[in-house]
Amino acid sequence: MKRMLSIFTLLCVYCSAGAEALPDYLQDMQEDYQGRIKVWAIKDDDVEDDNDNEFFVLQFESRQDDRDEGKLDYQMRVTVQLTDKKTKEVVYAQTTKVPRPLPPNDWYADHTAWEFRIPFGDLKKPKLTAYAIEFGFLKDSHFVPVGVDYDEVDNAEEILKGGGTKVRMKCTRSAHYSYSH
Repeated sequence: MKRMLSIFTLLCVYCSAGAEALPDYLQDMQEDYQGRIKVWAIKDDDVEDDNDNEFFVLQFESRQDDRDEGKLDYQMRVTVQLTDKKTKEVVYAQTTKVPRPLPPNDWYADHTAWEFRIPFGDLKKPKLTAYAIEFGFLKDSHFVPVGVDYDEVDNAEEILKGGGTKVRMKCTRSAHYSYSH
């Protein structure tokens, strides 16, 4: 009985963590490709456009190993949670983006700049409270992350299951840096 209770407890802890176990062959692929995509220079800000619309902005840079071009269909998932400092309202957004093909090797300067925007809507003073930036690939209906950066969470599921109102987020910039001759 104690053994069954221990197994049940471990199972509950595992399930509540929101982690989906990958099959062994995908875990092996994940290990092989780990580190071939990196995420850095993450910053957030508020901006206003020419029509006086306010947006929360998340910017970051990524590096994709050009050896992988054409071998894997990389995808990027960005999941963000904002909390209004005044009203304490919580909103979240998630979007998936397929990176553009890399430029020729002699032109690619090793990184790409990204920008995502969320309209303020009813928010007064939004503050970034958590994010999950995940680069990976889809294989046999599983998303296999290989380059990630998390803040205040261990995975995107924590944000999605954390409650709040879902809002839209749009990628407004995806620019490869390249050398000029």
